[in-house]
Amino acid sequence: MSDKKRFIKSSLTYSVVQVLVLAASLISFPILTRVLSVSEYGILGLCNTLLLFGAAFAKLGLQNSIVRFYAHYRREMKLDAFFATIWCGGTAAALIISLLLVPVALFIAPDQYKQPFLAVILVVFGTTVFGIASNFLRAEERNNANSIATVLLRYGGTFGGIALVYWSITGISGIFYAQFAFLLVLSLWYFREYNKRFCVRPRCFSKEIFSEAITFGSPLIIYEFSSIMLAFSDRFLVSKYCGMEQLGIYTAGYTISFYIADIVRQPLQMAVGPIYLRIYAENGLEESVRFLQEVIGYVSLVIFPIFAGCTALKHELMVLLASSKYAEASDVIPWVLGSTLLFGCQSLLASSFSILKQTRSIALLSLVAAVVNIALNILLLKSYGIIAAAWATAIAYILMTVVMAVISYRSVKIEFPLRKIAIYVLCSTLMYMVVTNISLSSVFIKIAIGGLVYSVLVLLLDRKLVAELRSFAVSLRKVKGNA
Repeated sequence: MSDKKRFIKSSLTYSVVQVLVLAASLISFPILTRVLSVSEYGILGLCNTLLLFGAAFAKLGLQNSIVRFYAHYRREMKLDAFFATIWCGGTAAALIISLLLVPVALFIAPDQYKQPFLAVILVVFGTTVFGIASNFLRAEERNNANSIATVLLRYGGTFGGIALVYWSITGISGIFYAQFAFLLVLSLWYFREYNKRFCVRPRCFSKEIFSEAITFGSPLIIYEFSSIMLAFSDRFLVSKYCGMEQLGIYTAGYTISFYIADIVRQPLQMAVGPIYLRIYAENGLEESVRFLQEVIGYVSLVIFPIFAGCTALKHELMVLLASSKYAEASDVIPWVLGSTLLFGCQSLLASSFSILKQTRSIALLSLVAAVVNIALNILLLKSYGIIAAAWATAIAYILMTVVMAVISYRSVKIEFPLRKIAIYVLCSTLMYMVVTNISLSSVFIKIAIGGLVYSVLVLLLDRKLVAELRSFAVSLRKVKGNA
């Protein structure tokens, strides 16, 4: 199978997973926004923010080292030592860091919400250990197994948490207890499976491998931490300057934007990294660049209509998913969605940072972007309210992505498929005009009409894509015929 087809297959697998995850989110989101008060939903947002910050520290950047060095140690026939080092070192570090986070959680938690913040610490540990298993599966390109685990975790954790909130006295804490239970079960199962194949024991631990993994991954702790600051630190500032009610509204709009953006971001980031790094290791930079250029065209096909469609239907989506009490949050969607979709492409636009191991540079850039975001929030929130937080997010994301792309281009010269991009922008704009002028009340019919309009226009204007789709369909039929 060619690398392009391998990417398409992997992306489709992760896209199906992301749609299933989105379905769980879209089912649970209206339940939580109705079961919890607006202020409680804001507290849930703060708990999730602590979870993200804590997990960023506890991982020590090892999840990135797994993907970066797996092919290298497989070629060196040292996978036993590699697995043992990451599993043992990563789990021990996660336990220590999680314990150190307990006083932090108690300090920042409001008096009546200490328990949920402590429950978050359990999930920090579970998320870190599960991330080791997940990234080994990703590095091995075992996409089906990784997808099943992701879906089980999402549905079990989400609906188990809702059940605990709804039918017991755990309150918000129940959401995190359920997540931890599923994280623990899945992590133990995967550890047992890996232990059958490799020597996953402390005696196989390698100081040299751990040192190399930390050296590569530790700057990415700053990157991940800064990325979380960039994405979620405004929650604390909104609560300070605008109050808990406005925080709940802002969190709702931001959450929907992230759910939608993840349809593109997660499959792209999960699929493209292992493939282009493997191509680089086996065939060199030129082949890797050629592959990335093709992928940019496919990603452009998807992100522009998603942005245009959601912008056209922002009010209807907000009321449908969260109820009319969150209608004000619809103004947040275009700013957050557009910028996060663009930032989600940084694995393509800034590929040199991974290929050439420039982790310190990417960490510094993300830190600067986070500082810009915080500064803009402090300057603008008092005067303009929650929409200013959305503006700050958009400016910071766009600034970081553009600077990363410019720096990366000096080393990895990726040529953009400008003709394709122009076609997809034009088709998305026409779709937006059609959808905004439809007088029907059903948002589902509007989505269907918009999707149909965009698809027909693209097929009429992009003949090369039509030929590629035919070729891909023929190859799939051949595979089924041989099977």
